[in-house]
Amino acid sequence: YLLDTGADAAMTSEMSLAHPGVFRPVGQPRPSVDRVVVRYFELVEKYSDIVHSVHKPLRAHLFKLLFPALQMNPLVRDRLACTADIQEMRKCTDELALTRWEEALDEQDEDGWYKASWYCRHREGNQEASNP
Repeated sequence: YLLDTGADAAMTSEMSLAHPGVFRPVGQPRPSVDRVVVRYFELVEKYSDIVHSVHKPLRAHLFKLLFPALQMNPLVRDRLACTADIQEMRKCTDELALTRWEEALDEQDEDGWYKASWYCRHREGNQEASNP
């Protein structure tokens, strides 16, 4: 998109955690959130020596990326909430991926957002996603 717009850069916020494919090339399918999480862990392992207390932002981002999956799997959500161990976090996300939770999220709004995503949890008419 930067080439199309001529912009030098783009800034995004927490929205990209609910929609990690926001900068994908036009016409490309939305990437699997589980695959994005795997890549996130690869980057954490690569750069963990330069980030202090990496488990804190990692856990926060995992809760946003995996919001619907964690709502469907409260025991895994509780384990993830209580750990500071990156390997335990990885086990939790691997366990969620095995449930194939993304397949259960067919309901999308008119813009293609999953209604159960973290970012959309407070949108009008989406009360069931914000109240587990």
